[in-house]
Amino acid sequence: MEDLSFEENSVYWGDYGDLYPTLSASESQSLEKAILARRLGRLQESQRIFEAKLPPPHLLPILALEKANLFSRLGLESSRYSVLDNTLRSQSQWRTRLSGREEELLSITCAEARLLAFGDTRRALRHARRVRDEWTDLAIDGWTDVEFGCAFAYYSIIKTCYLHSNWIDVNTDLYFSPTTSHGPSITIERIIEVLINRQKWHLSLNFIRIQAEFVEDDAKLALYSQFVQSCEAQARNDDMNASLTTLNGRLFLAETMLVELDMTNEAKGPLHDASKQLEGMPWIRADDQQKHMLQKLLIDDHPLLSTDPVPDLSDLAVAVRISGDLLMEIQILGRILRRMNQVDTLHRDDIWDATNDDIFRRYTYIISDLTSRVVLVASQISRLANTIGNTRDQTELSTYLHKLANFEAAYPDFDMPTVQYNLYRGAAVALGELGRKEEAGVFEAKKMEALRNSPPDPSQFYRKYRDKPFDDWAPHLMELILGWIVPETKTGRLSTTQLVRMLAIQTESLQVSDGVSDIDLGLGQPPGVLAERLYGSPTPIECELWEQRLECFETWLWHSPVNVKRFIRHTVLGDLQQARCASVTKYALRIMNDPVHALNENLQLDVLLMKRRENERLLHLRKRLDPNAMETSEHAISGSEWICVCDQANLASSFKAFRTGVIKDSDLQEAQKFFEEAYLSTNKRDLTHRLVTLQQIASCKAQRYKLFGTLAADASLDSFAEYDSVYMEQRMAKSILRGADNLVARAELVARWSFTNHYDFAIGSCMEAIGVAQLRNNYHRHIHQDMSYLPPRPPAPSRDVTTLFTELIEWAQKKKARSVTEALGAEIILSPAMLANTNLDEHALELLQREAEHQLKIDTNEGDMVELNREINTIRREMRSCPGLMDITSLRDGRALNRAQIKSLAQSLGGNVVIVDYVCAQSAFTGLRYQIIPMVYKGGDLVSANIVTQELTLEAVKLWINTYLDDRKPLLTDESALKGLYPLVEAAVKFSNPGDHILLCPTDVLFRIPLHAIELPDGQPWIQRNPIIYTQSLSVLRLCQTTAASLDEACSPRVLAVQALSDRDLARPEAADMAFASRVKARLLQREAVNKQSFVQACTEAELVHFYGHVSYDQPKAMDQYLALRDLESERVTVRNLFELRMRRGAHVNLIGCQSGRSQVGVNDDLFGLSTALMFAGATSIVAALWSIQMDDAATFQEAFYDEVIVQSSSNHGQQEETVKDKRGGDELRKCLDLAVAVQKAVLRTMVDETGKVRAPYHWAGFFLQGCWNKFPTLKGLDQQAERLLCTFAG
Repeated sequence: MEDLSFEENSVYWGDYGDLYPTLSASESQSLEKAILARRLGRLQESQRIFEAKLPPPHLLPILALEKANLFSRLGLESSRYSVLDNTLRSQSQWRTRLSGREEELLSITCAEARLLAFGDTRRALRHARRVRDEWTDLAIDGWTDVEFGCAFAYYSIIKTCYLHSNWIDVNTDLYFSPTTSHGPSITIERIIEVLINRQKWHLSLNFIRIQAEFVEDDAKLALYSQFVQSCEAQARNDDMNASLTTLNGRLFLAETMLVELDMTNEAKGPLHDASKQLEGMPWIRADDQQKHMLQKLLIDDHPLLSTDPVPDLSDLAVAVRISGDLLMEIQILGRILRRMNQVDTLHRDDIWDATNDDIFRRYTYIISDLTSRVVLVASQISRLANTIGNTRDQTELSTYLHKLANFEAAYPDFDMPTVQYNLYRGAAVALGELGRKEEAGVFEAKKMEALRNSPPDPSQFYRKYRDKPFDDWAPHLMELILGWIVPETKTGRLSTTQLVRMLAIQTESLQVSDGVSDIDLGLGQPPGVLAERLYGSPTPIECELWEQRLECFETWLWHSPVNVKRFIRHTVLGDLQQARCASVTKYALRIMNDPVHALNENLQLDVLLMKRRENERLLHLRKRLDPNAMETSEHAISGSEWICVCDQANLASSFKAFRTGVIKDSDLQEAQKFFEEAYLSTNKRDLTHRLVTLQQIASCKAQRYKLFGTLAADASLDSFAEYDSVYMEQRMAKSILRGADNLVARAELVARWSFTNHYDFAIGSCMEAIGVAQLRNNYHRHIHQDMSYLPPRPPAPSRDVTTLFTELIEWAQKKKARSVTEALGAEIILSPAMLANTNLDEHALELLQREAEHQLKIDTNEGDMVELNREINTIRREMRSCPGLMDITSLRDGRALNRAQIKSLAQSLGGNVVIVDYVCAQSAFTGLRYQIIPMVYKGGDLVSANIVTQELTLEAVKLWINTYLDDRKPLLTDESALKGLYPLVEAAVKFSNPGDHILLCPTDVLFRIPLHAIELPDGQPWIQRNPIIYTQSLSVLRLCQTTAASLDEACSPRVLAVQALSDRDLARPEAADMAFASRVKARLLQREAVNKQSFVQACTEAELVHFYGHVSYDQPKAMDQYLALRDLESERVTVRNLFELRMRRGAHVNLIGCQSGRSQVGVNDDLFGLSTALMFAGATSIVAALWSIQMDDAATFQEAFYDEVIVQSSSNHGQQEETVKDKRGGDELRKCLDLAVAVQKAVLRTMVDETGKVRAPYHWAGFFLQGCWNKFPTLKGLDQQAERLLCTFAG
């Protein structure tokens, strides 16, 4: 500062000149140099002066206050608070030499510093109001710098609270003191007036910056403009302080125009004046704050989405960093990141990625490690909240929750509602994605509480309609616009002619009074009715008429009304057209789905063209509103250009559009290219964009095959494969979850991202390509059987028939029970015996050991959960690429079986097992509409994969179910109903022999049907011919087989029999007496001994669990279904309870209760119910009932079942033997039950009454077996019972 002089009588650079007499002359000059250095942005120089030439700040209030101002300028609010707090707590002599006003100034400034450092808004507000209420009766004309300092700290607190909460009462809190005998209450305007008269320019400008937060945009600009004019008019030419403050005023004015109001052209004037003024201030160096700020504003004078300024902004960030101005560096880096994030991935390269990562790391480092302003720290966490909703990456979700927990621990008193809203919103989303619904609900409630305490924000104007579906925008838009019309019409700026044209009013007679509700529009209609008239409801008005009305709105909203911000007016203008597009789209959907109009091709085409026209208009309008907005966002899925390309491609759904040449192959080719570029340009973390784009690519390819024959039938399979790869990335991330949360999270992912079920479409495409390859003609001609047009012959599929069949098999397996398979795989335990069956090298064993160590730490909450989850996912990715662990990771990940694995599974089951895997194929592009295909495997080879019949579709089966199975006692009187379903099993019967085991894997509603009871042509039910087993998928069966093989056979399996009926039910004569329990040496729980605790405990100790009691299926949520213990509400065992149960691995469970086998079927054949929960608990085979059963039927079935178990357990019985691993990993033969035969014989005995007459299917067809049937060991020590039974049967 040697180039600047400091005269003793000059105006001080600091704001507390009245306290300078407490300093020596040398200290005053040093302090002035430090303050000037701070105001010029020479922050390191200011720090050196404080440290080398001034006493410790706690010795004098002025030193503490100015040192605190320096810390604030550095963003170190906690250091600022510490300086002020230490000064207040010190025992220095300044307390005896100064008045109490200085202590009050320190106290309220300390409260404001604490607010910015820790965010305790309520505490700071209470302190500020107490100071205001206790203010003495002192006229403002008598104020010193101390009083002005108190007022400034007061208004700083009020401003912060006003921005972050709705706790400010502008009618009282904007007045610094109550009305006094010296005049009215002191307002901020009055304070600024007095300061300007006293020529305290710097403090005046600081008060103006506070006042600007409480006024409208126009008034804000007026404040800065008037201040600059006052400075120039009143200040001396040689007043450097006034010159510097005037320059700052101009820069703040330009910044407000550019950053807040997007007034690029208007800002050129203040920027030019600031540049010119700087030329006359040679004492301001090139690296001072003012020149940096001017340079930033000049660089920022570009459209927001342009990346041209990024290099210059980067250079400026480096220059600012050298000067130590962290807060300005944060601003610059934030602007760089915002611009760089607009760049499509397609146009990014390694240099771009590295640069962006470096900037983001620096930005995060400054906020997290170098500054201590709590709002900045919280905003950095909120940035994560804005991305996790799209990425849904499990590691990122956990990271966010971890950061939020650390933040709340570090700032326990933080209560800024606006910031809390964003933080809690992110937490609710993250916890919901992780399946932690209860915790998500807590944060959802906290989010809403924060919202209620938040102030109205600039976007409040559109919250009324933008939070709603497009369909509901129109009436709220009209209500908003009517509120603007009132003053505009009153002042004559809006003519009645314009109003009539815009609002479609039929009269020129208008009377406008105060208030929206009092507008008399001739017809006296509310906004909703006006919206219907404006847009047309339910049929949209003609395009030409809408164009006229929109033109009128555009003319008015482009520059008027004067009291509404420009960006709001332009947003509403775009939203008017958006609402029009929504109106047309809604109409289009209604027409397409209405059977009356389904065959009206003319109407369909007209609607599609109308929709395209309106979206193109929206695109052109948005380009005009922001000419640069489309430069880098054309591929955004919510962008107008994307929508227009979709409209063009969707024209292919109208056959008339194709036949009349409205849609051509070149159009679809261009759309396909657009979507392929969009996919390449998409951020890999943006799941929504990637999946929607791939769906559009597949659609274009399929339509080009269907209509023009320019692509092969299998062309879309590559897109489906890529789609599934992206989709599976998200599913694999769920592996850090456990139990019910795992299953629920995966199922929700299916519901959210499977769209129109890409698995079914892929299966349909495979079937189409196989037909083309085998028939060598247009397999899909039946689509046009009623039309004169036949499409040209398409190219031959790029895959041969064998490959197509392989892909068909694998797509079918990928679809089946994905959530259950993956979640069960995550639960599987790799026993030493299982590991001994694989050839593991040292690297594989090391990976398994590392994974086990990390999993133990996670299970015991030992260490940083975010880091542990990240590390274990890294280990598991490495395991998946390790050749020696392929089979193990395939099990653990629950991957779908491929063709070779199916063959291996079938061979392990034996040559007498026929597998029937049902799939549903549909494709709007190939004509397959919910067709059922039984894929029959024998010896592991696919021997049949044909559509059942054209008539027996999935929809037809649903109709059959509604007709015959929705009764309380289904199939009681309609005994022949099952005969009509024979086509479902015909192929299986054809390729099997009597006595073969049939393994059925149903799909969709087929899980509701007792397929084993279908009547064969010879009149007998299928189960009489073959033992029949069900499974959710072949992958689930493989997991059950693997788990069942680990069941220890050292002693006889322990049997638990639970009679869970109430005393009232037990008194009924038909109630089962559980006679079998003693014969199989079961532990019997009944009557008072049955409760939730005893049941759960006993289940963990038994290998065979038999439950006889009531089951509640009809619950809104699958997780709320329960086993009823003695009809006591407090003793219910819910599905969620069973997920948490830990049974013996490989256990068998009999659930003899009404609808115990019913499950809710998910999108991809995931079953949610008791059976799935028991599999999670450890069971590998389950017997249950499809519908409500009678007590006597249940008693007959269970007694017959255990009779067969006893017979099979006899040492004289020729049991099947299975090879399993012993504890040491060696092979051993285990004598096992054939549970399928046991169920078959139990069903057959229940099928006939005492006279030998066959009973209705209702009595016996509901019982079925699912899971592994051939691994459960025989019971020991039952030879005598077996002999008695055999004698009884022989007699």
